[in-house]
Amino acid sequence: MSGGEMNQANFADTSMKGLDLSSSSFNNIIVSFDQLKGCVTSLEQAMGFARALGQ
Repeated sequence: MSGGEMNQANFADTSMKGLDLSSSSFNNIIVSFDQLKGCVTSLEQAMGFARALGQ
């Protein structure tokens, strides 16, 4: 997956290994944090995931 806009994407219980989200944008994404290992993100996306982990 590269580029593009994803709204209301649901990756719950899905392995994100090898997925490159770095050039994608999304307003709302559902992920299983334990499945994010190996996913490529932009710095801004990584910071958003880190903020979500703190909530």
